[in-house]
Amino acid sequence: MEQLTVNLLGPMEVWQRGRLVSIPTGKARTLLAMLLLYRDRVLRRATAYTELWGDAVPASAASNFRSYLAELRLWSMDLGGQLFQASSGWSLTIGGNVDALRFQTMINDGRGARRRGDPASALRLLADAVSLYRGAPMLDVAQGPALFGYAQALLVQWQSAVEDSAELLIEAGEPDRARLLLQDFVSRQPYRERAWGQLMVACSRSGDVAAAVDAFRRACGYLASDLNARPSPLLTALYEAILRGDPRVRLGPGPVPHCSRGWHRGTGAVCAPKCAQACGADRSCAHDRTSNTMANGCGGSDCGGDGSDPADRHTGAGGARSSTST
Repeated sequence: MEQLTVNLLGPMEVWQRGRLVSIPTGKARTLLAMLLLYRDRVLRRATAYTELWGDAVPASAASNFRSYLAELRLWSMDLGGQLFQASSGWSLTIGGNVDALRFQTMINDGRGARRRGDPASALRLLADAVSLYRGAPMLDVAQGPALFGYAQALLVQWQSAVEDSAELLIEAGEPDRARLLLQDFVSRQPYRERAWGQLMVACSRSGDVAAAVDAFRRACGYLASDLNARPSPLLTALYEAILRGDPRVRLGPGPVPHCSRGWHRGTGAVCAPKCAQACGADRSCAHDRTSNTMANGCGGSDCGGDGSDPADRHTGAGGARSSTST
């Protein structure tokens, strides 16, 4: 099974020695995807039945299932693989690599490198992982509950990997590269406030405040038009800090920071006025901070301005939705 590659990040593909291999269709393809993701594990009959038919298992299920297995056995043999039957289920032995499994490994390794203080390796690994993502996982595979859940998990991992990469680029003093990455990303994922915040910071750090303001207005437009929602207090605080020209605006990982006179010492991120009053000088900010935070400000409900649309207050016009396709 020389040079075999299985791609699940997007439409399902199998390549061998540079040649695109025909793959089964219908429920046999669903079963193949399950076996590939259960690599080195046994896929139980009950799990497979639930994936193929849900709660409405037909009377012909056993016969149909045997047909799918026979088709996959012949298919894998043509590629040098083998479908094994154990007492508790089935497993597929196949050489080469599965992009979804490589993707997850590289993301985990990248985050490990970042924790060890090796941002260059972290960025390389995360960028390699992001490059594997061609679109919605298993786009042309009929998905039951297990495959759907796995596809959603892969989507979330891709979103976080892109945003982590952008954060590393900003920290490395490469805001222009971060802008290129984020412009494409928010056109595909327009409701990711963390990414919009990163784009605003990248624009600001590259000296393009107008583009930072435009990014905020576009985010407001998407949220208002599609979700009937307002930007978070954290995104609003970031926008207002950029308008003030505060040179300390930045992103970065780290522990929950301390607030002093409206900005977080040690990180330089600006805290919203109400948050500064609530936190006080030289006291730890009590608000939770997660790895998805856009900036090292506070995310509590007391952050932010007076509740009016910041774009209206600062520009005299409401935020208009971008014409960029979603």
